[in-house]
Amino acid sequence: TAWSRGFQFAALRPARGGVRLGLAVPLDADLRLVPPAREGWSERLTAVCVLAGPEAVDNDLAALLRLAWSRS
Repeated sequence: TAWSRGFQFAALRPARGGVRLGLAVPLDADLRLVPPAREGWSERLTAVCVLAGPEAVDNDLAALLRLAWSRS
């Protein structure tokens, strides 16, 4: 699932044990972010966060989504 406004700012893909969330934010924006590894999605998505379940969605992750959205 991809999200875009002016251009793609996030994408979500199922992964073993959870989901992978790709974001158009700098890697240093959060300690949970890692570089994408052959994800096959937009090159704008420069950081990935692996989420094991709904409990992983917190205020920091919401702030990252808002940052990615505002940059799109």
